[in-house]
Amino acid sequence: MPGICVEPPKAFAHRPAKDNRYDSICHTCFRVVASANREKELARLERKHECSPYDLAFLPKFGPH
Repeated sequence: MPGICVEPPKAFAHRPAKDNRYDSICHTCFRVVASANREKELARLERKHECSPYDLAFLPKFGPH
């Protein structure tokens, strides 16, 4: 259907934080979108994340120009 914009599913990276918690980082906007005591808790928090249009507009462009 022309004219319909569907946002692709987001992928997230998880890393241990210094305070014994886990951080979730969005692969699209590169923000830390959630922190939790257990890594398995991050999935629920990630579903609520929406990338900021401002962040997306000013992301550095990688690859050939």
